[in-house]
Amino acid sequence: MTMRPRWHFVAVSIALLIGVVLVLHNAASVYPPQRHADGAGPLASRDGPGHEMLAVDPARDTTSWTYGMRLCLTNGSTEATIESVGPTRSVGDGFRQLGAVIREFTPSPMDTPIIGVAGYPPPSSFVPDTMSAVRGFEVRTPCADAEPDAPYTELLVGLGIVNEVGGGWDGVDVHYTSQGRAFVLSVQQQLFICGTAIEAKCA
Repeated sequence: MTMRPRWHFVAVSIALLIGVVLVLHNAASVYPPQRHADGAGPLASRDGPGHEMLAVDPARDTTSWTYGMRLCLTNGSTEATIESVGPTRSVGDGFRQLGAVIREFTPSPMDTPIIGVAGYPPPSSFVPDTMSAVRGFEVRTPCADAEPDAPYTELLVGLGIVNEVGGGWDGVDVHYTSQGRAFVLSVQQQLFICGTAIEAKCA
């Protein structure tokens, strides 16, 4: 019986492993991300159905704003890594996206979640924590943890006004991966700068 050298088996094992990785990569490329509503996938915001709107008034001497929303895990043991954030639908052309960052912090009387605040990046008096880039950020905080001092993850989106048309995001899409699969969390949250594009909503 012919004995094959040990390196032969190592090489075959490596080749098989590379083949499996390529198959998984190709499968992820072929199948589109699974879109789901809030509370229906690994990552959530309110962890259930609902709708929120924040429309800021550009009449004051401000040209940019930060909008905040929670991100959390529906199953605390399941990881979720953010890939990108964008609008479900853009409304109007009188605004521009200034950026998006994420923070994880422990709430306190001096450091609380925000709904919205003038300025982007947000003033340190409102957001004193270290802010991280969106891409590659791993959400670790569970939705079910109701303790007031439990760690909290907050997505912060910056929008700026361009002209009197205004507009903004009609819904927020959070692209992420979890357990090797791609998802899109669709958050029913409107982030608007008041203007002619959305007069009815701002009346």
